[in-house]
Amino acid sequence: MKKLKFLLVAFMSLLSVTSLTSCGDDDDPIVPENPSEKVEEYHFDLYLTVGKHGGMSSKNTTIVRSVNSLDAKEGVISISGVGTELGEYSMECISKGQYYYQVPSSNDRFVKYQIKDNKIVVVQEQPFVKNTYKIRSYTHAWLDDNTLLILSANGENKKVIWTKLNAKDMSIIDEGTIDLVIDENFNTITSSGILTYRKSDGKLFYFYHSKTVVGKKSTSDKRFHVVVLDPTDMRVISNEKVPFDAEEAGSAYGELMQNICFYDEKGNMYFAAFVKEENKETKTTMERGM
Repeated sequence: MKKLKFLLVAFMSLLSVTSLTSCGDDDDPIVPENPSEKVEEYHFDLYLTVGKHGGMSSKNTTIVRSVNSLDAKEGVISISGVGTELGEYSMECISKGQYYYQVPSSNDRFVKYQIKDNKIVVVQEQPFVKNTYKIRSYTHAWLDDNTLLILSANGENKKVIWTKLNAKDMSIIDEGTIDLVIDENFNTITSSGILTYRKSDGKLFYFYHSKTVVGKKSTSDKRFHVVVLDPTDMRVISNEKVPFDAEEAGSAYGELMQNICFYDEKGNMYFAAFVKEENKETKTTMERGM
């Protein structure tokens, strides 16, 4: 039973944060012309925690194990003596093509890295210049294949800071600050929020809510904000509350471990949220997804 539980956690970790990677030089993985043709450059990175479930600021050790295949005939995947500990890096990271991007626990720089031969290989680093970020506490969006936008609440959780990065060399293109509305009877805003870029009209959408304090004991506003931004200059086009009681899902860590937004073929946006409902009989509170 313990082995089955371990394999289930490993598979869930793969679905949530693992990237399909290659060993080529281009940002995007190599796609064979013949799908049946085996490409040795591909590998899978499995982010696994030792002892019990990790992630979400867990202190448990995280090990990355790279494998060339997830075929059932490969049998049990072992991490005994194989793989690499993440160390100062977090399993909550941005993945695109064959690279990972994140802020390490030192909270002093952006890092672009790969997992090769079960080892962390740093490709490029960019020290903070104007805006500073904390590990896990940010959201992001890709404006194009090479422009990565990072957003986060500032140190006091009163405003939102942003940084545009050139993903090729991790150089900072531009950065700044956005003043957002803190609703009456609240003191702060979401630490990360959710950011998404809609290609159909070239607009950014940022979701956040007002809170009483920073941390788990905080009380949130019952309705979250939807901010429309111009990605060229980060100008606020509009800032409106949703017309119903709901809180955005996963707002503490952006989309570092899960996808909150997606689009259909017509460009319609779908967004995960939840509503807290009280059971008067049991006097308990439940969260209902919507």
